[in-house]
Amino acid sequence: MTLLRTLIINKIFLTIVLSCVAWNVQASGDIKKGQGIAKRVCAACHGKQGISRAPVFPNLSGQKETYLIKQLKDFKAGTRASNNMEGVVKNLSEQDISDVAAFFASHGQVQDNSAKISKSIVKKAEAKLNICMPCHNNNGISSNEQYPNLAGQKDRYLQKELEKFKKGKRKDPIMTGIAAQLNKNDMKNLSKYFSKVGKISIK
Repeated sequence: MTLLRTLIINKIFLTIVLSCVAWNVQASGDIKKGQGIAKRVCAACHGKQGISRAPVFPNLSGQKETYLIKQLKDFKAGTRASNNMEGVVKNLSEQDISDVAAFFASHGQVQDNSAKISKSIVKKAEAKLNICMPCHNNNGISSNEQYPNLAGQKDRYLQKELEKFKKGKRKDPIMTGIAAQLNKNDMKNLSKYFSKVGKISIK
C-alpha cells in the first residue's frame, strides 16, 4: 500500500470520526455579536469583512464555521502556535469564538473562478493536486466542516502553512505526511492554484 493511499484511507476514517463529534466542537454562534467582535479584534489583520489586507494573513470570509472554531480554540490552548493570534484570542470566551466564527462563515462566499486560471498554473499544480482532492476537492471547497476551504485563499499564506506542516511547526498527522511529499515548488504551485480557483465575494 502506497503512502498516499494510506494517508487517504486514514483521512477518510478521521473524517467519519470527526463528523460524529462535530456537534461537540461547534457551538451556536450569534452572527450579529460576531460582527462586533470581528470589528474590534480581527479587522486589523483580516479586514472587517474577513478579506485580509496582507498576503500573509488568511481570508476568513466564507470559511467553514467548525474549522474556524477549532483553530481559534487551538490558538487559545497553545496547541497551534502563533505570536500574533495568542494575544488576540486569550480574552475570547468560547461563546465569543463561536460568534465570530459564525459571522465569518456567513459573511462571504467563494465563487468558481477556474475559467480564469492560466493553463501554466494548472499544469504545474496538477502533478500534486491529487493529494489535496480527498479533503479539499479540486475546486478548493471542502465538503466537510472539519477541513478548510482553500479556494480564494492568499497564496503566500497557504505556502507558509504548508512549510510549517513540513517542518513540524504546525501539527496535524495527515497534513504532516502530505507536506512531506511536497517540495518548495510544489507548495508554491498548489498555493497559487487554489488562490486562483475561487474569488471571495461579500454577501
